[in-house]
Amino acid sequence: MRKYIIIGIVIIVFLALHFGQKYIDQRSGDYDAVSKSAFNEYQQAIKLEYNEPQKAFEHLANAEELYKKAILIKPDADIITYQNLANIQSRQKNWKEAQKTLSKSIKHHPIEETLYTHLVNIIDNEVQYNCNTIYNNQTCKEEKQKAHKKIINIMEKYVQVSPTHKVALKELGLAYAKDGKYNLAMDYYKKALQNNINDSKEFECSIYKCIGDLYKDQALFEVAIEFYNKSRNTLVACPGLAESLKDTVKKMKESKSKEKPQKF
Repeated sequence: MRKYIIIGIVIIVFLALHFGQKYIDQRSGDYDAVSKSAFNEYQQAIKLEYNEPQKAFEHLANAEELYKKAILIKPDADIITYQNLANIQSRQKNWKEAQKTLSKSIKHHPIEETLYTHLVNIIDNEVQYNCNTIYNNQTCKEEKQKAHKKIINIMEKYVQVSPTHKVALKELGLAYAKDGKYNLAMDYYKKALQNNINDSKEFECSIYKCIGDLYKDQALFEVAIEFYNKSRNTLVACPGLAESLKDTVKKMKESKSKEKPQKF
């Protein structure tokens, strides 16, 4: 009797594993098909965006529903699925939904750097859009401060997961700089530089530029220019450097002209 019970248990386990795997395979196939359809709809929307905006909007709505369906099928969906859904939601000015989408993705992919930077960009874009269209100057200033604190919270969580990740350290430095916490910003820029283990010249020049911006924001223009030159010596075509340098020189000249005594 015991022998038959054991055989029965083995058969049940075998069938459970067999049909369980079959169900997983089917769900995986469903996910692939739905996410592919969503991607095709999204591509169509982008193509028609300028010439046929109404049709583009319809394709965008279809893509959004399909991406949501794909995520329901597979909550730990590919990063690109979550990112495309967030892009669609932000295009429709559904900033909060886009942020929720990326936050869900971060739970499944906690060490994926691009999700954090994407989330930071969406928060920035929301505030900038509202400042340009809705807020008055005072409200805009308050909302920017709230956004900076939110970004700091997000990036601090990521740095806890990856304490030597140079891009995360740099992003946290930028967030503190925007929040006016210059000493903390400098600490994180230095940590980012220390963790540039592959000796990336582009990354190194970007950190020197960030430090230059930090001094420029404090009206320490000469020190800022020193770091901009250091950035240029590291990589001549450092992104954004020329504009920052030009702006700093202009502000320094304006500052010096104000210091000159007036003639009576």
